[in-house]
Amino acid sequence: MEEIKLKKIQYFGWLIPVLALLILTTGMASVAAQEQGKSEPMPPAKLTTDSNKAALRYDTSATDKTTGTTIQLTEQDFISLLNDVEYLRAEIQRLRGFIETGKGQIASIDEDVLIVSTDLSDASILEGKLADMDQRLETLLKRENSQHNNSMGIGHGEIVFGGLLQQHYYKRTGNNDESSFNLKTSRLSLKGNINRFVKMRFQAEFAGSPKLIDGYLTLSPFCQWLFRIGQFKRPFGTEYLKSTSSLPFVKRARLSSLETARDIGFDVSYAARLTEGTHLRLIGGLFNGSGINTSDVNSDKNVVGRMQLELLDIIEISPNFTVGKSNDTGILKQDLSAYGGSVTLHYGSRIVQGELIRSEIGDDKRLGWAIWGGQMISTHMAFVPEVQILARYEIYDVDTDVDNDRVSAITLGTTLFVDRKYAKVQINYLINGEESNSIDNNELLLNFQVAF
Repeated sequence: MEEIKLKKIQYFGWLIPVLALLILTTGMASVAAQEQGKSEPMPPAKLTTDSNKAALRYDTSATDKTTGTTIQLTEQDFISLLNDVEYLRAEIQRLRGFIETGKGQIASIDEDVLIVSTDLSDASILEGKLADMDQRLETLLKRENSQHNNSMGIGHGEIVFGGLLQQHYYKRTGNNDESSFNLKTSRLSLKGNINRFVKMRFQAEFAGSPKLIDGYLTLSPFCQWLFRIGQFKRPFGTEYLKSTSSLPFVKRARLSSLETARDIGFDVSYAARLTEGTHLRLIGGLFNGSGINTSDVNSDKNVVGRMQLELLDIIEISPNFTVGKSNDTGILKQDLSAYGGSVTLHYGSRIVQGELIRSEIGDDKRLGWAIWGGQMISTHMAFVPEVQILARYEIYDVDTDVDNDRVSAITLGTTLFVDRKYAKVQINYLINGEESNSIDNNELLLNFQVAF
């Protein structure tokens, strides 16, 4: 009976490559392409003229074609409007001069267009129009100041709140049969654009023991260069670098535990578009190696590097490495290193990804790899408009120097996207296997998620 579970895993081992091939070659359903509406930028004030008259036309708002809502004026728009008001004041003085010399008259003014003509005879209407524009400007400024007051009370930049809530349910089979509801994730985040060069982000986890998990500044003096300093995810591991809210499966693959972590340090990245459809990003950084909210206990730092190369907007190749010392002192301090990489293929609504990581800390050597595929299906319904079908096969070797200690898992699942953006439901079934001492420990996992 001990070999039954291992044979079951070996029997199902061919399933993932076959599913991946099917995902790449055929569609599981017709996918309806949908266009996302875009908001038009705020048009600037325009001056139009012809041989007989000059007209000033002010567009003080733009309409989002998707939602039909009015877009607020930006700071630059207000500055432009102020300049136009000053222009009108100067125009009044000029027209008064025309009246005094008998050379000009005022003809008409409508709600949106000011018309100046040599046949005009009264400047009072123009003054009324100017007063009306001053009042509209004051109203817009008060409205914008009110919005800033609701955003942390700052006088510049943009601050955005975010949150993530994940409620899990799991059931484990076998002799240790158990089930439970768990509050897996409860996070609040705050990110802001202080100006066009500086950004910041904070994120705290409240499930379990409250703790700060992200806190860093981002500097971007040039469009292709980006500097981060603070506490954040080290640039190592493709699946690990995915945000918790965008994971395709309820649980990360076991390889994501190999030298992937949030840490305190800094990194530098360079991004470039090489050709049409080909993009390159290089990232390198220095980190304490001590984890979150913990200072380094020695003078050694961990070096982390990563490359992301996207070809033809279809294939992405992402190798990465890390070298350094463990966060210990004296004889307990050990050398550590890890390397690995991933290959991702995007083809329409299909995705296939494979990743491998090998790590060494002293004499402890571990290896993990996983391959998974997914197919997105459109349901053409308002509720759950999209469904993703998923499958993954993974191997984790606890010690590469020891035989018969590998564990494996096949994960079959589906994700129901409630509204394409904020809410989803994930259903996964894990068939766990052990190379030796096989036990019955399959798992049913459900994740109910809301993010904003």
